[in-house]
Amino acid sequence: TIILHVEVEARDKQTLAQRMSEYYVLLRILRQKPVLPLALVLLPGAGGLIWQSYKESIFGHETLHFRYGQLGVRDLSGQVYLQENSPVAAALTVLMQPEGESLAWLKLFALQKVVDSDLSDGDKLFLVEFMNTYAPAGELFDPREEIMEKLANVEQTWGERLRAEGRAEGIEMQQQ
Repeated sequence: TIILHVEVEARDKQTLAQRMSEYYVLLRILRQKPVLPLALVLLPGAGGLIWQSYKESIFGHETLHFRYGQLGVRDLSGQVYLQENSPVAAALTVLMQPEGESLAWLKLFALQKVVDSDLSDGDKLFLVEFMNTYAPAGELFDPREEIMEKLANVEQTWGERLRAEGRAEGIEMQQQ
């Protein structure tokens, strides 16, 4: 058994390394299990998938050397991760580089992958809302009209279905 510590960083990368080290030590002491520390950095320029280090020294002697994995999502190729057989990887592509395609195109294919996946409706909704938060439809553009139409259709169809299910569930609860 291992503990996977994932820290999501969207604001202040300056203190990330020290915090990762501190959280690692706390988890290791409290849980007495191996810990795999990973930072998911949402800021551009974080370098893709790399290992980072945090060091402390006293009187010129290194007393601590800590390493953790860092995933700089915005520096990765969205098209590469869209090819993975993972709806979570597909959802994360809206944060990645579209590389030759528009973000609207990337989001359309990511949405289709999530909606067509075997995930529960709740998990699908979480991923769809994640994509809508980080790539709102109103801010997307693709010169190909069919891409924009398909994107609107997928978002509308999915949203309408969930609202209808919610209404039906609410009516059922009222009748009980």
